Amino acid sequence: ERKCGKSYFGLRVERPVQLRIGLKDFIKPYCQNENGNNVLEIGVGGGRVACELVKILQPQQSLTLLDISSEMLKVAKLNIEKNQGSVKCGINYVHN
Repeated sequence: ERKCGKSYFGLRVERPVQLRIGLKDFIKPYCQNENGNNVLEIGVGGGRVACELVKILQPQQSLTLLDISSEMLKVAKLNIEKNQGSVKCGINYVHN
C-alpha cells in the first residue's frame, strides 16, 4: 500500500476522481519519461484503470492489458472502445 496524495494504491478506489488524481500524481510521471514507451497493467478486470491510462499515453506508446480471465479482457475491451475518441496509444490484450 502506497500513499499518494489523498488516495492509496493497493486499495480499491471507489470514486473516479480519486482514480484520476492517483494516476496523474503517481503513474503519469512514469509514463512520460524516455523509458515509458510500454505500459503493462496486470489484472485489468473491467478496464477502469485502463480507460484512464489511454487518456495519458501518447501515440508512440503502447498499453498491454493482461488478465487471467478472457471474459474480463472482453469487458475491458468494450469499455475502452466506448472511450475510443480519447485512445491515442496502441493496445494489446493478453490472456494466458
